[in-house]
Amino acid sequence: MRAAERDQAVRAGLSLPLGPRNVRMFLGQLPYNVTEMQLYWICAVFGGDIAQPQRITKTTDKGEKIPTGGVHVMCDETSFQLLLSGMHKRVLIDDTGLWFAENHAQKANLDSYVAYLHTHKKARKAGRPYESVVVQEANSTFVPRRSLQFDATVRR
Repeated sequence: MRAAERDQAVRAGLSLPLGPRNVRMFLGQLPYNVTEMQLYWICAVFGGDIAQPQRITKTTDKGEKIPTGGVHVMCDETSFQLLLSGMHKRVLIDDTGLWFAENHAQKANLDSYVAYLHTHKKARKAGRPYESVVVQEANSTFVPRRSLQFDATVRR
């Protein structure tokens, strides 16, 4: 099933079986206010085609839902492998842009900068991650029928 067909099925209220070609993926350490367009762009840069983004939120003491910087998306196995190998712990998104570690030396620099951010809280920017992007197969048991935060009709 192609991404556009999956989106159309979700808009129609159908639940999708997670077959061998469909992967429910978790993307974490994203800016809290990442837009759907930015998410599609980031994934497209690394060769992945995603559908049905669902922002992960947490509930505050006052009952408000606030974003966490994590998103669940659907993709096929090929896109999942491309995003996993291209992005996992190799990308940092901060207030100046998207930083990508293309080789071992750059990865070492990225890891060093992330370690610096962990120990120097004043160097962190509000609403921005201070850890490199996480890409993995989603492992939560909650699978919502439709996205509440993102509009599935907007595509790249």
